[in-house]
Amino acid sequence: MSIEKKLQNAKCSTWLSDSLTQEEKVAAAMSAEIASYLQKYRKSHGLTQVDLAEMLHVSNDEVIRWEDGDEDFTLVNLAKIATTLNLRLSSFFGVIDEILVG
Repeated sequence: MSIEKKLQNAKCSTWLSDSLTQEEKVAAAMSAEIASYLQKYRKSHGLTQVDLAEMLHVSNDEVIRWEDGDEDFTLVNLAKIATTLNLRLSSFFGVIDEILVG
C-alpha cells in the first residue's frame, strides 16, 4: 500500500489518533511527509528502492520500512539522505509549520 493511501486511510480513521498526544500526532505526520517526499524524489529520479539503498549504504529493507512508514527517520538518516542526494535538509520539512499550526 502506498504512503498516500495510508495517509488517506489514516485521515478517515480516528480510533488510533484519538489516543495519541499532540506531539505524537505531529511526529507521525512529519514522518509520513518525509516518507512521501523521499518516495516521490526517488521515483522522479528513476531510482529503485535497491538503487537508493545502495547509494545510502543501507539495506533495501530499511528503505522499504522508511517509505512504508514502518520506521521513523533518525537525524543521522535524514542527514545521510540529504547529503547523498544533494538535498537541503529543510526539503523534508516543507509542511511542518502547516502541521504544527493545524
